[in-house]
Amino acid sequence: MRWWRLSLLVAAGVVGALATTVGAVAVNVATGGTARPLPWVERHPWQWSVGAAIAVAAAGMVGYFAQRWYDRGSARHAPVKQRPLAAATVSGPPALPSVTPPWGLRSMPLRGRDEALAALDCDPSGVGGTVTVLHGIGGVGKTRLALEIGHRAAEKGVLVWWIDVPDAAALEAGIRAVGYAAGATQDDFAKSHPADASWRALNRLGVRWLLVIDNADDPAVMARERPLAEGRGWIRAPRAPGTVIITSRDGRPDGWAEWIVSYSLRPLSPEASAAVLLDLAESAGNTDHAMRLGERLSGIPLLLHLAGSALRRAGDLPARWSSSATVRTFDDYESALQTNVGSALGLDELYQRTWEISVDQLTRTGLPHARTLLLLACCFADAPLPYEDMFDPDVLRASELLSTITPGELLRAVRGLEELGLVMTAPTGIEGRVAETALLYLHPVVRTAGRAHPELANESGPYWRLAVDLLIAVADRADASRSGTQIWAQISDHAAATLAIDSLQRTKGARRVADRDLSRRVSVLRSGSRRLAQNGWDAKSLIVYDALLRLQRERYGDRHAAVLTTRNERAGVLRAMGRHEEALDELDVVLAVLTDAHGRHHRDVLTARDNRARLLREIGRHGEAMDEFHQLVAAVTNEYGDHHEYTLTVRHERARTSLELERYDDAIAEFDDILAISRSLGESHHFSVLITRHERARALLELKRYDDALAEFDDILAASRSLQEPHRSSVLITRHERARALVEMKRYDDAITEFDDILRIAGDAGTNDRDLLLTVRSSRARAKAAMGRRSEALAELDAIVEALRRTPAASGDQTLAIRVERAKVLHALGQEDAAASEIEAVARERAKRLGADHPRTRWSMTLAESFRNGGGPGSCPE
Repeated sequence: MRWWRLSLLVAAGVVGALATTVGAVAVNVATGGTARPLPWVERHPWQWSVGAAIAVAAAGMVGYFAQRWYDRGSARHAPVKQRPLAAATVSGPPALPSVTPPWGLRSMPLRGRDEALAALDCDPSGVGGTVTVLHGIGGVGKTRLALEIGHRAAEKGVLVWWIDVPDAAALEAGIRAVGYAAGATQDDFAKSHPADASWRALNRLGVRWLLVIDNADDPAVMARERPLAEGRGWIRAPRAPGTVIITSRDGRPDGWAEWIVSYSLRPLSPEASAAVLLDLAESAGNTDHAMRLGERLSGIPLLLHLAGSALRRAGDLPARWSSSATVRTFDDYESALQTNVGSALGLDELYQRTWEISVDQLTRTGLPHARTLLLLACCFADAPLPYEDMFDPDVLRASELLSTITPGELLRAVRGLEELGLVMTAPTGIEGRVAETALLYLHPVVRTAGRAHPELANESGPYWRLAVDLLIAVADRADASRSGTQIWAQISDHAAATLAIDSLQRTKGARRVADRDLSRRVSVLRSGSRRLAQNGWDAKSLIVYDALLRLQRERYGDRHAAVLTTRNERAGVLRAMGRHEEALDELDVVLAVLTDAHGRHHRDVLTARDNRARLLREIGRHGEAMDEFHQLVAAVTNEYGDHHEYTLTVRHERARTSLELERYDDAIAEFDDILAISRSLGESHHFSVLITRHERARALLELKRYDDALAEFDDILAASRSLQEPHRSSVLITRHERARALVEMKRYDDAITEFDDILRIAGDAGTNDRDLLLTVRSSRARAKAAMGRRSEALAELDAIVEALRRTPAASGDQTLAIRVERAKVLHALGQEDAAASEIEAVARERAKRLGADHPRTRWSMTLAESFRNGGGPGSCPE
């Protein structure tokens, strides 16, 4: 309880006492003196009031000091907490990953690391300003040591953040989250690169801080955009008093920058190894026996933990239930390591044998399926496994491996594996877009050891077949589910790693995947890759496309039609990711193979040339695109004739290219010619005709022929009523363009009413076209800004940009276009510097995605310069 609360309580007591007095007197007066509720109060009203107030105040004081006493007692038993920053520094988007250290993993004492703790201590009085890579073999205890360093620092008041780095996306999201925690604001991120904004916030902190970056096994991930040595990427040398510790298996000097200090973590000494074993299983033997086993396990903490956990579990068994095969002591365990293996174990075999003994203990304690489940989990990728979705009991029982398993046994087996430290489970989600589900994690060393097991050597064997069946079952459920895209986002890494296994395994003696099975795998991978791509998960989609392409090329060769189709679709994903040159290279390969096989005028070749021309247009090479479309129109006309649907489609794309080149009259003339041919064929209401009319109306809008454009949009909508339902995306897009025309005509109220109606219809119908909905909201904000409601417009644009930042489209074309609108509104509100910074950030993103010479990049740079010089948007085409 705080003093202001106590004051309120006292005041309430005084008011209550006075109210009681006045009430008593009022009752007496109202009843003519016949009602006498409290005679003493009546005789001494003011003495009553003061006494009651004192009594209430005394009660409040008692409550206050009781609360203080309780708080002190609770604080003594509470875990170490971070010292808080100012309130403004802890805000940030809710979908960012947690950067709180995993304090729960400190369940056991840390043994044998005093020297390392002293060398890497993060004391508040220290200088800081260093980056250290803590490296060593898998399972040597890097994460646990870093966690202890962080905990000791936090106890001394140092701010501690933690980022787990399975991939580049996790690093970027984590650095952004740390930036928010360090005080960066949304406006800071809007003005500059997220890494710049985060590191500026960190370097502005006047207190000691520690950032731990865990599991950074690939230094290339840290330097994804810039060489690590430059110090301008996601990892940089902090200014004092900040400190960064990176844990990694890679300790090669050439893998890290010169300004990064290297610290090699070695296995534990025999004495420390014995201490670890005795902490876990003190009744399994004495110190000498524990030391011998510790040496046998090479002093690797992960192996020590597995052995000790197994022995502890065995010790819980009643003696009468044990057999001669039960491993109960340190000597038993050491002997078991030798059985059927020999005395000279390599480290990989040692890992494998250690977890075998641990799993055998689970079998003896009533969990016979644990071993099978662990080997099955090793068949999947080195990524979190959504095991509740993946381990379908019905599919498991259909396998010869787990034909008798029940859901209860499945759950107990997973929990048993977790108790032994072989797996870890946690509820989590992906990038803020996936519903929370339980995930299963395998330590990489455990997976490596499992993969080396003889039963997994044949990748056409029962374990791999079951893994494939489980993935296909999950994929089938995803196809039938409204949340199917989120499911695919969870399983994409596993599908890519497991379903793509085919002829590569022939060197291990495995047979090739049967044609029927191969067809199922190809179908699933293609379906998943397309679904992910259609819903904005481009990076995940590319992973699956790469696996599909690898599988097809191994089986069919590079020139097969299915391979070329996949490469063509993969190019589309690369294009969506802004990797335009890679997409163009992919299309060039497809085009070269097709041209070599069929000649330049074959139908498949013409389709590939069409796709390539559209990509050239998109990356701003409009002249080359137009030249290609001119040649295509001639070739397609020669192949199909003037009136063929594909001829009209290619002409339509040529007209759209004229629009991009601002040759509006040429575009309208071409559209009119296409429409005349369509009408002559009796197709005036065909869907493709409506699309052409839509593009023609857009050209009229650009020519400022607003009345003509509005009339055309109205006619299109009237014609579409017989073809489509009102909530279809194409109808809503046309209505959006109609509303834009109303904005240009300064009919703002009508335009906003139209925008609101579009959003209402889409919401009622459950439309999931995110791009359309955000575009409509952006246009509505633009209309509000035009009519002077600029603060409302800015709030809406801020909300849109923030929503997009939490998606894979955070730097996509749509996001950048909306940020341009936001900059214009900032400029109109008099925030010229903020507007210029936002446009400059857009220009940098566009230069990366589209190239410095792309028209949109140049427009952005020109607009930023105009804002810096006190000018306005002028004739900016966006």
